[in-house]
Amino acid sequence: MKKISLIALSAITLGFTTPATAGFYGGLGIATAIDSAVDTAGVDAKTSEGNGYSVAVGYEVPLLPLRVEIESFALSNADLTQGTTNVGNRSTDGLMVNAYAGLPIPLVQPYIGVGTGMAKTLSPTYHTAYQGMVGVEVSLPVLPIAVGVEYRYFEMDEGNSDVTNQSVLAKLRVQF
Repeated sequence: MKKISLIALSAITLGFTTPATAGFYGGLGIATAIDSAVDTAGVDAKTSEGNGYSVAVGYEVPLLPLRVEIESFALSNADLTQGTTNVGNRSTDGLMVNAYAGLPIPLVQPYIGVGTGMAKTLSPTYHTAYQGMVGVEVSLPVLPIAVGVEYRYFEMDEGNSDVTNQSVLAKLRVQF
């Protein structure tokens, strides 16, 4: 009976522990755009759904549910339309600095984040961009790996155009 109790306690403890997460990490994300728009001088243009990716390197602060990262991303949307007129394709790429704060709950960790950086879409020059993120990660027991899902709202002002994008990302994060 004591062996069974000890095994059950060990299994429960292992199921509710997370790997050591402080330190440097790398991350990959695959994105699906769910809503994108460009407002140029009051004329709205919408895009069809698109895909993208993100690559990040960051640092998770020891003893705090806080991490900071540098992220490179690219999103590609097909069929930029104004009304019923197709005006071409649109892709957005950029470099962002993001900060995330999470709840230190074992296994499943919800988080929020903000980011700022430079991005371009319609013009050849980079402009200031901002983003907000909400997501959840699941840490794999014993391994320094977390998988997650994230909603992201992105906004950029390209001079006479405002660009917005809402996307959902599937993410993988590996501690070094």
